[in-house]
Amino acid sequence: MGGIQRSRVSGLRMAQRVRYRALAEPTRILNVPLKDIRYKLSDRKLLRKYYPGVILSSFEDQPLYTWDDITRNNTKRRAIRDRYLRGVPWEESDLFAWYAGQFQSGASVRGCRSMEDLLNHYRVEIEPLFESIKAEGIRPPGAGSDTIFLHVGSSGEWIYGSNGNHRWFMAELLSIETMPFGVFARHARWQGIREGVQRGGRAYLEANGLGEHASHPDLSDLLT
Repeated sequence: MGGIQRSRVSGLRMAQRVRYRALAEPTRILNVPLKDIRYKLSDRKLLRKYYPGVILSSFEDQPLYTWDDITRNNTKRRAIRDRYLRGVPWEESDLFAWYAGQFQSGASVRGCRSMEDLLNHYRVEIEPLFESIKAEGIRPPGAGSDTIFLHVGSSGEWIYGSNGNHRWFMAELLSIETMPFGVFARHARWQGIREGVQRGGRAYLEANGLGEHASHPDLSDLLT
């Protein structure tokens, strides 16, 4: 991050600390039911541009997709299911056929520059990851695992990002119901609800027809 970018981010942090009183702890981890996450966006630009806990008036026109649409024809999901349900080798999957195209175009994949290195990465990193999730579930950040981020939309809807897809699809395959997530960006309208809850608690939700949010994980820090 360059100096100008750091300065801009620092200014935004300061402005939001002045404006909002119910800012969540940026490192807070929430256990969110997977069934409640119904949307996905490509958030790589947001992750580079902002910081965990940022409040945005929009997700900068990044298109939202339904999670059902994403998973229906997802090559990574299909490769994981083929690998662990049917014993298909990684290198015979559609996912690795796509990876081969990436290598041919000169791109790297997961830090690897060749198919041989990538296959070794899957044997050393991805295969043990599946066994770990099978035995222990998804580890929270700081226990040998990085943070998987969600975003919260204007009405409190959970929005999945770009990272952690292997873990998500493995958890789904293993019928794991919840996963630990960080929250990266919140929509300003949702942050307005957090501000109201901080002032008025559950009474605020009931008075404004928002009682269904009383059990929302992102309000638990304000309601407990």
